[in-house]
Amino acid sequence: MWYDGEFESYGDNCYKINKVYCDKYGYDLIKSSERVYDSVSLPFRKAHWERYPLILKHIKNYDYVVWIDADAFFYNISPPIIDLINKYKKEILFSEDDNRLNPPAVNSGVLILKNTERVINIIEKWAYSEELKDKYCGRKLVDGYLCPRMNWVEDQAIVRGFVEDNVDDINNMSKLMPYLELQHYNASERNFFAKLKKIPYIFHLAGNHEHRLKESKEYLEKLRKVGHNL
Repeated sequence: MWYDGEFESYGDNCYKINKVYCDKYGYDLIKSSERVYDSVSLPFRKAHWERYPLILKHIKNYDYVVWIDADAFFYNISPPIIDLINKYKKEILFSEDDNRLNPPAVNSGVLILKNTERVINIIEKWAYSEELKDKYCGRKLVDGYLCPRMNWVEDQAIVRGFVEDNVDDINNMSKLMPYLELQHYNASERNFFAKLKKIPYIFHLAGNHEHRLKESKEYLEKLRKVGHNL
């Protein structure tokens, strides 16, 4: 996880919740607020991009790393994430976005990445290639006019660009998991979980700051009520 003071209120809540999940299965949970793109040697990028240098810093120490946004948390009752890794047996696991109007509908809020040379090579391009950032982050030409790409924003745009153009053969080494398998965004969707006979691993808090704070506090309280000292 990466977050700084701007996202700290709900980020701290999600960190505590994720710590419960990680401790349950013996996973390491890494949190950082170190800014890489504020340095003299690197052009400025918004905080969304800090995930990639952080992943690169740690991936060689593990078989897999999982990136999770500061506004997202694992349900405590979710199975071990290794079950999903073993199911698909891919070097990169992506999660589908609930908005499919402007595909590919990849949501970069949760990423599962295997420690391989070609995965590391891709993450390095996401982190440091200004050419690819400029190519995919912004607008595209449609019928001679520049048009916005819906949900093609910041770091998510470069991931979607790689998938759309199959850069570095990424589509053969990755899997885009269907929406509601790994994560979901809206509390109202819990009404469907009984029909699905399972819940997604992760609740990714869509909405404004107040909503994220409210939802994360409520789940934190649920964990406290069942005996977790948080």
